[in-house]
Amino acid sequence: TVAFVARESSSSKARAERLQAEGLVMDTHGKPKHHLSGELMASSMKGPEVLKTCHTILVTIKRPGNAWVAEVLRKHAKPGSTVVCLQNGLAQREELERLAAPWTGVIL
Repeated sequence: TVAFVARESSSSKARAERLQAEGLVMDTHGKPKHHLSGELMASSMKGPEVLKTCHTILVTIKRPGNAWVAEVLRKHAKPGSTVVCLQNGLAQREELERLAAPWTGVIL
């Protein structure tokens, strides 16, 4: 199961509407690799409570959103789940671990 959770903001709402209309295309060097339909995207837009069922969580938010992600993890992620931090920059994982404490998961 794949679910997308986003912060509440006007840009998040616009992004969600675009994903629902156009779907999601993952590409490499401009060459499309995978396409998830807008219908699938619309059905997979969930609230953070869906994280209680996730074994693996991918974090793809910019650093200013780390405090929000940490709060969501503390409230909704199940203990022992794995969080993969896909952010660039130094010490992102360590920052997320510190902010999410005492949540008991694994952050990579």
